[in-house]
Amino acid sequence: MAIPDARRGKRFQVKLPCEVSSPSRVFGNLSGVTQNMSRSGVLAAFRNTEISRPMPRVGDVARIVVELPLDAALGRRCVEGLGYVVRMGQNPGQVAFEFRRSRFCPCDSVGNSEWMPFPGSSGGK
Repeated sequence: MAIPDARRGKRFQVKLPCEVSSPSRVFGNLSGVTQNMSRSGVLAAFRNTEISRPMPRVGDVARIVVELPLDAALGRRCVEGLGYVVRMGQNPGQVAFEFRRSRFCPCDSVGNSEWMPFPGSSGGK
């Protein structure tokens, strides 16, 4: 029996550097590359060296930071999202995240403590 696809929104095939962390420290920091993104989430792939570490599990709260291509006028910009792990990808090391909140920001303001608190997190950086 096929599992219905619960993904929402148009997906864009983009390969951008990303960092994922656990505000509640359930899993360690991971560095990877996005596979696709939508308004509501992202599918990321982590390097083989990363997947030997504790990986996020479905339901874990996560902070996702995606570095956008450099814009000469705006400088280094990122998308910072807070959300949950919603599924593991078809390939080892792939994890899908759903954003509950997201924002575009300068990369140097990622983790701003006024924006950071999220249900299930410790409220810190």
